[in-house]
Amino acid sequence: MCSTYAQDIIGPITLEDLKKEPFAEWFNTEYENYAPFGKTIAQLDAVQEDVAVTIFMGTWCSDSKMHVPAFFRILDEFAFSGEVQIIGVDRDKNAYWQRNREWHHQRTDLYLLQRRQRSQSHCGVAR
Repeated sequence: MCSTYAQDIIGPITLEDLKKEPFAEWFNTEYENYAPFGKTIAQLDAVQEDVAVTIFMGTWCSDSKMHVPAFFRILDEFAFSGEVQIIGVDRDKNAYWQRNREWHHQRTDLYLLQRRQRSQSHCGVAR
């Protein structure tokens, strides 16, 4: 469950959350206005198998407001079928989720692409 503070979401976020007000104003606009490069889409499509994505973002952050909708546009363009998890961080870059502390990030937005291990039950960070 996420918690909200004014217009910030802290903790797990769904794509549907971002498509609703008050976030829809910037999310939908940035999503529609972004035009991915065809060559990039073709390259990404070839490597999407067994990939999970975790996004740390701030619904208050201007970079997240621009890049996260564009990232989802890219995923939609090549029909990404993997898992996408979005975690909202507060203005101090802390997340609701304890696991966030492992990544020691100083800026938002942060994208982690993980290749799922077929023979194991956990994910490892792709390097």
